[in-house]
Amino acid sequence: MTTTEDIYEQAALWHQGQYRDDFDWDGFTRWLAADSEHRTCYNEIALLDDEIGRRRPALRLREGGNKGAHKWLRWRVAAGAVAASAVAIVSLPLLRLDAPTPSPTYRTAAGEMRSVTLPSGAKATLAPGSTLVANADNARHVRLTGTAFFEVRHDSASPFTVEAADFLVKDVGTRFDVSLENGVLRVAVQAGTVSVSSVRFAQPVVLDAGKALFADPGRGVVEITAQATEAVGSWRQGRLVYNRAPLGLVVADVSRYAGRRVEIGRDMARRRFSGVITIEPGASAIDTLKQLTGLDAKVEGSTVRLVRGASD
Repeated sequence: MTTTEDIYEQAALWHQGQYRDDFDWDGFTRWLAADSEHRTCYNEIALLDDEIGRRRPALRLREGGNKGAHKWLRWRVAAGAVAASAVAIVSLPLLRLDAPTPSPTYRTAAGEMRSVTLPSGAKATLAPGSTLVANADNARHVRLTGTAFFEVRHDSASPFTVEAADFLVKDVGTRFDVSLENGVLRVAVQAGTVSVSSVRFAQPVVLDAGKALFADPGRGVVEITAQATEAVGSWRQGRLVYNRAPLGLVVADVSRYAGRRVEIGRDMARRRFSGVITIEPGASAIDTLKQLTGLDAKVEGSTVRLVRGASD
């Protein structure tokens, strides 16, 4: 009979194995789907590992301390590992905080896209009007405002994590897209797996390739939809592809590429939109969105406001 202790051990082994290039993603997916307790135990292990990774850079062990303690904390798989490791985190002797150092910051202006190699070695492509800040103390942790596509190679010592408002997107795979607009989070996975956690979630949400998540804290809504892998990050090739995306997010995207502010009423921002919009200079993306949605546009100075069409 399989005990909870056994499942924790399996979960830890699966989690550790994901940093190998030959990891069995199909087997991992089948294991998660076999029993709801599998996913629960795995999420606890992944969340703990993320917590250790986030706390580690700010701490220094006293000289002559147990240098094997960290390895034990990260990969202990015996029963009680979760509780034991959590206690060990707070019992580590503290020495001092490192002096603050400037955080590498990457920005794009309206209409500009930019590809960068981060201090961790990960590659990121920023959509227009986006900001990405790399943590000076932990190169595997970045903060995002706007939209970016990430290509990440695993590091067994520290997973790559994207912080967007109060959401954490943790890479368990290789290629994924993250967007935060007006408090609404969108995550889409092209290859591998990511884990999305937040103080608003009861537990992390695991997304596999071909899946997208929309989280709207203002409405208390979290939705997972299918997303063609070739459509993930397609904005880099000049196409915006949507499958049941909140219209407010679509409008924010169009605003980036139109080079002018585009707004929509809150009631319509919640509508779902599916379609493809080609990114071209000027107002063509706005015109395409009008045609696909049946909305009208009112120009108010430098702002375009989308309103209900006469037929609505």
